[in-house]
Amino acid sequence: MKRYSTLAASTCATLALVTGISVTAFAATGLAQNWTATAQQTKSRAGGAIVFGSVVSTSSSGATVKTPSNGNLTIAFTSSTHFKARSTAATTAGYKAGDQIYAVGRYINGFTASTVQYDVTPFAVPLPVQYKGTLSSTNGSSLTIAVKSGQSVTIPTGSTTRFTINGQKSTTMPSIPSGLTLTVQAQTLTDGTLRAKNVVGGTAPKQARVSGTIASVGPGSFVLTRNNGQTVTVTTGTTTQFRVKGQTQATAPTLASGQKVAVTGTRLADGTVAATIVNLQTAP
Repeated sequence: MKRYSTLAASTCATLALVTGISVTAFAATGLAQNWTATAQQTKSRAGGAIVFGSVVSTSSSGATVKTPSNGNLTIAFTSSTHFKARSTAATTAGYKAGDQIYAVGRYINGFTASTVQYDVTPFAVPLPVQYKGTLSSTNGSSLTIAVKSGQSVTIPTGSTTRFTINGQKSTTMPSIPSGLTLTVQAQTLTDGTLRAKNVVGGTAPKQARVSGTIASVGPGSFVLTRNNGQTVTVTTGTTTQFRVKGQTQATAPTLASGQKVAVTGTRLADGTVAATIVNLQTAP
């Protein structure tokens, strides 16, 4: 899977000078479309480039950066280089060796930084990656998916990862069945690792409206016999709203066999209806 946009031929010559280290150089054409406003400053300059990694050493005129592929690159600073701390901890400690860095500038006989962002821990850079494949496994903190090429890709998740599985949104990893097709939008961090930003899979549940007579009642569910003689299991929960002849009830009424009800909810894959509204048409 290509992680970056296609590079212009003139830029490839620049990359050849730094083979083996994670420097992504962009010519005036062929720029990545998802740059931040800061990175856009290099858009009209030939040889525009970005560098990220861990600061090995610093001086008044520049720094040595260890890139994710373990190559070292010296970057130069000028009087117009702008520095930005990304956290209070970074602001307090100041720019120093050991920091994570993301620099935007030019690569012409060496890299000169125009802007430098830094922090004490790895942070996301504007180089998004997207994977699509089937889920192989999860461990609560990462997803492993099999992509079309047959390769397996493991993508860590975090507190900022957002999930939408079968139409249900969550800020924590839900139970995801193996084999489900997922689209994962991931961020590249300054240490070269990935972190999932958005995970989307499955299909949104279908809205359902069913009515009939309660055949039996169990804990958190009841079986409804529809007018056509078919039966359907209806589940209820803490968010289910109960009504009696259209009037909302403060507490859930007692359900019993023989009661006429109309149910609005979502139909799950197994045919069960998860009720959002249960309207008793006969008084309990």
